[in-house]
Amino acid sequence: VQDEVSNLSTPPQRTGTEFGVAVPAMSDSAANPLAGKPPVAPPTISVPLLWGAVLSQVPTPELEAALKVAEDYQIDGYVLVNTTNTRTDLQTPVAELEQIGRGGLSGAPLRARMLERVHFVAKALQGKKPIIAVGGIFDADSAYDCIASGASLLQLYTGLVYRGPGVAADINRNLAARFKREGIKSINELIGKAVL
Repeated sequence: VQDEVSNLSTPPQRTGTEFGVAVPAMSDSAANPLAGKPPVAPPTISVPLLWGAVLSQVPTPELEAALKVAEDYQIDGYVLVNTTNTRTDLQTPVAELEQIGRGGLSGAPLRARMLERVHFVAKALQGKKPIIAVGGIFDADSAYDCIASGASLLQLYTGLVYRGPGVAADINRNLAARFKREGIKSINELIGKAVL
């Protein structure tokens, strides 16, 4: 099965366009791969899965609008969250951040916002669509929090960079140990536990 990811949180990071203008217009935007297409029938195994990716800084009203459009077009699931271009709550001095320049920020600074967004979308959709959590997942505890907030899949980037490819096995091993301690027999028992 092939997957396609459509960025529901237009505009791109580099443009600085306000989300209030870009996201509500996505249903008829030329940049939107779904624009002008009628809602489609539910996918079969031969149809690529279409995931909607959302940036962390999309304000809640725009996220609600994006979800409505995505649901109208029967998006198969959501990737929460993509990178952010905000630089709040970082320890790096402002002068150094200005020298580095704009661009997507990933990793630990996204964790709190990612959990908030996963929780929000899982609750809004009542757990009916899969969510891929991404942003600041480095260990079993952060993975556990993502799953309890409504994620059914996890995606790692920065964690792989800083902890190496063994991070996935480490997360699995420690999640299994925690599940055993808490009497959780299946990951399905944990998905959305903090939400639904």
